[in-house]
Amino acid sequence: RMDPISKTWTWTLGYTMLLWLSLICLLPFDLAQFDEQNGSGRTASLIEEIGKKGLGKSGLERDGAALLLSRLYARSVPKDDAMIYSLTDVGRIVSIVWMHS
Repeated sequence: RMDPISKTWTWTLGYTMLLWLSLICLLPFDLAQFDEQNGSGRTASLIEEIGKKGLGKSGLERDGAALLLSRLYARSVPKDDAMIYSLTDVGRIVSIVWMHS
């Protein structure tokens, strides 16, 4: 049985992390400076992966993930695979939202 307090802690912690990462995306510096020498673009890819996982959640976590991804993609020209992901899943996300509203 889940403890209601820990469940609340889990989603609030996740939401706070997503908001914090979205604020990082607003700062005017290159995220690649945090990458290892041979891992170009790894930091941005990890942030993107976290945001995509958050889109599958419900409530404020999904809202935080959408905000994170929008700020990440707005900071520079998105990679081709990120654009493909966004365009192919927009219809699916919209249909899910409409079905549940």
